[in-house]
Amino acid sequence: MKREREEWEKQKQEEKTRREEEEEKREREKQISVEQIQRLKSEMERIIREKERIEREKQEQLEDSEKRLTEERNMREDQQKTLEDKQKLLEEQHENELKRRRVECREEYERENEEIKKKKICSETDHSLQV
Repeated sequence: MKREREEWEKQKQEEKTRREEEEEKREREKQISVEQIQRLKSEMERIIREKERIEREKQEQLEDSEKRLTEERNMREDQQKTLEDKQKLLEEQHENELKRRRVECREEYERENEEIKKKKICSETDHSLQV
């Protein structure tokens, strides 16, 4: 009986040791899984941060490009407006010059016409005096 009891105690102890070893094994596996999950989470967070950083940079580049395009468009519009204003001014100057020349020509024509009339009158007067 004592021997059976010792055998039973031995089996019980072996069973206890086996359960403890299995429990330790499960704990190690659990710890390994937790560590793997933590590494994956960390990697995912790193990827998300990197993606956000890239998105921010792209957005900044887009905003910079839009700003530059707007500035260039405004500059071209200003240049166009300036050129249109210059063209209008030149056209007005040209038109004024044409008007001035027409007036000069008309005045010259009228003066010449007056001279011709005076000469004609003088000539007629001279002719009538001679007769």
